[in-house]
Amino acid sequence: RSTARAPVPVEDPDSGSVAGEPELPDDELWARVRELPAKQRQAVALRFVIGLEHREIGEAMDTSAEAARRNVFEGLDTLRAHLGPRDRD
Repeated sequence: RSTARAPVPVEDPDSGSVAGEPELPDDELWARVRELPAKQRQAVALRFVIGLEHREIGEAMDTSAEAARRNVFEGLDTLRAHLGPRDRD
């Protein structure tokens, strides 16, 4: 029985196995995010940096999911207005 539970050695993962270079943050975009009003900035960061859903953002910001959704929407709307259309490859 003890040999059945013994760990099985495996090879170390290849450190170069990630395809391509990691994407670096867009400096202009993050500069514009920092200029957003506090609630919009926090909501956008919670949504896109941490990946929270609107309900979770509302809980974190002590507000409703609808208010969180609105803050994310208005923040994104402001960013789009300042940055214009972006090329997506």
